[in-house]
Amino acid sequence: MLAAANVEQVRSELVLLFDYIQKMKGELAALRRMDGPKFESFDRMADQLDAITEATASATDTILSTVEEISAKAEELRGVVPEEGKPILDRVDELIGTAFEACSFQDITGQRISKIVHSMQYIDDRVSAMAALWGDENLRELAGEAGEEIDPDQALLNGPALAGEGVSQDEIDKMFD
Repeated sequence: MLAAANVEQVRSELVLLFDYIQKMKGELAALRRMDGPKFESFDRMADQLDAITEATASATDTILSTVEEISAKAEELRGVVPEEGKPILDRVDELIGTAFEACSFQDITGQRISKIVHSMQYIDDRVSAMAALWGDENLRELAGEAGEEIDPDQALLNGPALAGEGVSQDEIDKMFD
């Protein structure tokens, strides 16, 4: 038989645990809320990070192909430039090498973003599992009760559209014709 002091301690711990679970449900409800830019879904954030990776890869490809062309043109010049111009072409070659080395950032950036996306997917899976335990309807009610005010100006800030979304550059150009 538990002593009265022990019963009170267990009761106190249960109240604390219940309060913690209620707080966690509220936080989870806020994470699962679908109606606001402040709480974008993890999938949407992953899409944005993928877009960063793609844009970085595309820019790097453009830089590399441009630097390769510069290198080829510098090599063409090497045959027609007088001897006093050769040190300048040697320096151009050094700078081209530096540009090639600097473009390695793209691979490292892609790897780091990929790790972040995998971590976000893991967290999303865990959040979804907890949401399933408490039920989406229950969480929607909690999200409505604990809904945070969203700055109206912030709601307008969407950033650049992902590929295939938003208004295309051609459509914008037509507005000015």
